[in-house]
Amino acid sequence: MTIEIASQLIHCKTSKELWTAAKELSGSNTRSRITLLKSEFQRTRKGSMKMEDYLSRMKTIADNLTLAGSPLSILEINSQIFAGIVVSLFEKEDLTWVELQATLLTFKNRLE
Repeated sequence: MTIEIASQLIHCKTSKELWTAAKELSGSNTRSRITLLKSEFQRTRKGSMKMEDYLSRMKTIADNLTLAGSPLSILEINSQIFAGIVVSLFEKEDLTWVELQATLLTFKNRLE
């Protein structure tokens, strides 16, 4: 046990109190981690990342959420990945209709 954790549990007088306090401490850390990961998952955009890097990043975050006890459904994962790609497309201010159409068709072909 690290000194930091021990200092937060030093007040416990019985093993039951110690166990309960340790679980609560662990739970708050886990909830905090889940909140951070979900926020990161929703904020992540493809932007200038290579598609492989973007997909790998999103998969890593989704896997970490599963490990933290808050798994995402495949629908949630896919929706957020698509949203991150679409938002990146629309952030390009000088994208012409032809460029947008070509980009979306290329993306569609990659999916197929």
